[in-house]
This record gives sequence, structure tokens and C-alpha cells, in this order.
Amino acid sequence: LTIIIILISLLVLLGWQFGIDLLKDPFSTTVAMNPVSAIGFILSGISLWLFTNTAYRKTACILAAVVLLVGLLKFGGLAVGLDLPIDTFLFTDKLLVAKAANLPNRMAPNTAFCFVLTGVSLLLFSHENSKKQKPSHYLALVIVLMGLLSLLGYLYRVQSFYGFLTYIPMAASTAICFFLFAISILFADSGKGI
Repeated sequence: LTIIIILISLLVLLGWQFGIDLLKDPFSTTVAMNPVSAIGFILSGISLWLFTNTAYRKTACILAAVVLLVGLLKFGGLAVGLDLPIDTFLFTDKLLVAKAANLPNRMAPNTAFCFVLTGVSLLLFSHENSKKQKPSHYLALVIVLMGLLSLLGYLYRVQSFYGFLTYIPMAASTAICFFLFAISILFADSGKGI
């Protein structure tokens, strides 16, 4: 599953680099995956893969912390009213042209929040409480729910499921990647937790 997430993200980055709309948004929805979101998924996938190998846990923690930091900067900035341009440092000119709902392609608030949950779930991946429960699994359930709600919103055309206030909606490919990531967290250590 992590390989699928990384491949989707690499295809999105190739789509932004070479202007191939089919790779940026294969579902022809209202918005394409933001390039920084694609980088976040690549780092998340590599981090999860490294967490399953005990020799590379420090590197996995660093990658998870980067994902958490990106999510916190974007979501925290939106929460306090700051417009931190963390999601526009790649393909800046192309992002301004690619508009959804008359807004430039920016990372949606629900995407940023899911990246916060993703980073925390990765950092807590190895932890168990005294009842042999894994906190990362509970965070993965929230991520899978948010991804599913976005996908159902696209399927039934209910914007309040995939959009948030006046901001751009979560891209369908982003929702799929979050769904796959949450499932991979649950399956990565399937003998423990949920």
C-alpha cells in the first residue's frame, strides 16, 4: 500500500512538472493534489516503510516529524489567521494558474489536519499502552474516516464532505492516499492493536 501511495504521489509531481493534467488530477474533479501534499505522502510512505525495519527508526522519526511540521504549519496558520505559504514553494507559478473555485491550488485545511494526524500516528507507531492498544491505530481510524468522507462527498457530490468553508476541497487523489495510508498503518502491525 505504501508503494501505491508513493507511486501516486510521484505521478502527481510529474504531472505538475510537465503540465499533464491527467497525472495531476486523474478524476477530473475540481482540484488537483497540491505538490507539497504529494511530497508529504512520499515522506509518510517512506517513514512507515522504515518503521517496519528496526534499523532505520531514527530516519523514520525524522521523516514523520517533517510531515507533522508541514501539517502543523499549514493547519496552525489557518487556525490563527496566518497565510503561511508552505504549500506553494513547489511549482509556485503553476499553482497560481491552476485554480479551483476561483482560488489558487493550496493545501486544504482538512488535508493539513490529516497530515498532522499522519505525522503523530507515525511517531506513535511503535508505542503500545498497558492494554496492548496502539494509539497510532486510533489516529489511523480518524484519517480513514476523513478520507472516506471526502471520497463519498465526491461520489455523491456533497461539497461539505470534501470541502471546508470557503477553502478549496481535498483532492480526490489526496483522499485516496490518506485512506490507503491509514489502512497501511493498521496492517503494518496487524497482530497488535485494533
